[in-house]
Amino acid sequence: PRWAYYPWRRTVVGILGPQAYARVRTDRNRNLVTVHEQQKLRPLRIGVVGLSVGHAVAHTLAMQGLCGELRLADFDDLELSNLNR
Repeated sequence: PRWAYYPWRRTVVGILGPQAYARVRTDRNRNLVTVHEQQKLRPLRIGVVGLSVGHAVAHTLAMQGLCGELRLADFDDLELSNLNR
């Protein structure tokens, strides 16, 4: 195991490996997406086009760790009028 030391707290913390981290990270998805479904989604490359409405989908996929790679595309220009979305 790998360890991290936080001197300001005088604490040593164990760092999880990739498989254990993925298990902890996606554990709360189990009532929404089964373990088998998560395993099928994990290696996928998913694209979201149009982030005005699609930002909610992209955010959910990212926060729940449901894909291997997330590609985002939006054809709008970054301007003051659309910074709120």
